[in-house]
Amino acid sequence: MPQDPRYVRFVRFELTLPLRYNSPSPGILGDPIPQQLMDEARAQLRRRFRGLKRWVGEGDSFYPESGHEYVGEPEQYFRVNVPLEDAGAAWEWFQDHCCHWADLFQQEEIYLEIPELGIACRFRSKNHPGPQPDNPFSAGAG
Repeated sequence: MPQDPRYVRFVRFELTLPLRYNSPSPGILGDPIPQQLMDEARAQLRRRFRGLKRWVGEGDSFYPESGHEYVGEPEQYFRVNVPLEDAGAAWEWFQDHCCHWADLFQQEEIYLEIPELGIACRFRSKNHPGPQPDNPFSAGAG
């Protein structure tokens, strides 16, 4: 039975980006990230995935390795729906960009969630080395 072209099977990716730099002092929020950098990240997402949903909120973080704890961090959230057959390539794109954004926004890590798989991924910056998540869409993953 051919797939109905009016419907697309997709995988949802949900990304969290900070609106403030982390401070070197534990528990203290840093300066606001320049709007131009946030606009560039948003444009990259929009161009790569042809659209997105965005909202702003607050999040709390605790990093046991460093003891840093942040409460009420202003963040923005992005949701993109990716056709199922493109999910592996989308993952690779997010892996590259999330690590870059972690460095650019002076974060220990950037979070990417894939609700359908029940996973949240932590892409670490090069300044906070650690294992990076494997692509759950590649052969042998899981």
